[in-house]
Amino acid sequence: MNVRNALFEIASQNSGIVTTKDFRQYSYTDAALRVFARRHPDELIRHGTGVYEYLDPQDRLDIDWDVVSSAVAQALVGEKAYISGSSVLGFYHLANVAPLKMQLKTTSRITRALPPSLDVSVVSTAEKIDIVRGVRLQNLAAAFREAEGLTEWLTKEAWIA
Repeated sequence: MNVRNALFEIASQNSGIVTTKDFRQYSYTDAALRVFARRHPDELIRHGTGVYEYLDPQDRLDIDWDVVSSAVAQALVGEKAYISGSSVLGFYHLANVAPLKMQLKTTSRITRALPPSLDVSVVSTAEKIDIVRGVRLQNLAAAFREAEGLTEWLTKEAWIA
């Protein structure tokens, strides 16, 4: 299997996101991924250390592009991370506007530098987590409780439903 086919397989399973950990499972090195990204900037975009977004030039991927930013944020923080709070409400389109920062929680210690658009909290135990389209999310009921004081984020329809 060549590099492009391996990238396509990984991206089709992970909402268009390719990590070096997934790439190594196909017997390729991290250097091969970096070289491919450098040679093909129109196909592979680097978002952070070990996290890339695959843009299929032949448009064969069936990806919901609303999910990609959440999947990228989750991959940057780590595999134990999950989207939380008002970001969950934004994911389900229950917010009037998207939050300025994506809120995430994780049970792991964070050692890497993260972009300023991510607000990461380290918690001792994970809450109930839902997996929607490959993205780990805080349970919707818990997200509503967490955002209870932030009623300006919610639409009227969310309170009625």
